[in-house]
Amino acid sequence: MVEDQKIVNCDDKARIKRIAFVFSCPGQEEEKTKKLVSGMTGCNLEKLLKNIKDEIIKEDFKDRYDFTITNSHNEVHYKALNNRTEPLNSKIKEVKNLERLINELKEAEIIICFGKKSKYALSQIKNQLKENTKVLHSRHLGLMSLNQIELEKEITNKTDERIKIVAQKIIDDYKQKSAEQCLSIEFV
Repeated sequence: MVEDQKIVNCDDKARIKRIAFVFSCPGQEEEKTKKLVSGMTGCNLEKLLKNIKDEIIKEDFKDRYDFTITNSHNEVHYKALNNRTEPLNSKIKEVKNLERLINELKEAEIIICFGKKSKYALSQIKNQLKENTKVLHSRHLGLMSLNQIELEKEITNKTDERIKIVAQKIIDDYKQKSAEQCLSIEFV
């Protein structure tokens, strides 16, 4: 693999380490900007953050780069480059990759996984995360995934409305996991 095909993680710049976002892998936009979650997915993450701020995020933040952001694998994928848009599961579960993920997520108390590959990656390391870490799963924030959410025809800003739906699901999952955690503490 060419070294240019890896994108440096934002973790070293993250100010709010208790919340982490895990995506699939860097793509063409990330390759251009050398920043994680660029392009439309990055814009959609910014919108999502505003929607979950009051319920999940208690800290003030400037933008998505105030949080830990990583990928299930850090190799760049897009159709024109390598005929793939996501990493293989065999690449995700390589020891070196899983060690990287564990290290990047070691301070996280809330981890939101976007897409199936990030969910798979977290399933490989869940026992090595900080105790009581809440791992929430969501659909990916790319338009291919968001556009699968059906809406009423008269809604004009469909992307924003779909992001609100995704945000509400994340909030609901967070509340459910928090309630389950409280119940398990009471019965110990």
